[in-house]
Amino acid sequence: MVSAKEDRLTVDELLTRFETDDREAVRSFLLLDAEAAQTLHEAVPHIESIFGAKVAVALEAVCGQNCVSPDNPETGEAPELYALIQDDSRDFDASFSRLARFRTQWWQSVFPRVRGRLGFDVEMV
Repeated sequence: MVSAKEDRLTVDELLTRFETDDREAVRSFLLLDAEAAQTLHEAVPHIESIFGAKVAVALEAVCGQNCVSPDNPETGEAPELYALIQDDSRDFDASFSRLARFRTQWWQSVFPRVRGRLGFDVEMV
């Protein structure tokens, strides 16, 4: 069993590796969904091997108006977290080819664990 302290350490490590415009929303999501946090942690070496070790990845927590909160996890709409892999290459075909490789080589096998709660995409910047 993972302790709350270990969960916070993993989440803080993720927030150090990934970028976000809404740190508290992403942190809350990751603390509420340990499986998604673990899957995101596992994704790091796969993302880096395909997109490069220095690739930026932005995390975005998305939820409607009635979103689940840490104070009230039993009601409301479950949030989703998107990991947007930043690509500044201007080569759309190569970028989406890398995303397809990421999905085929790793994401498809772990997707069922976090279906509808965590997603990966490429964002051209």
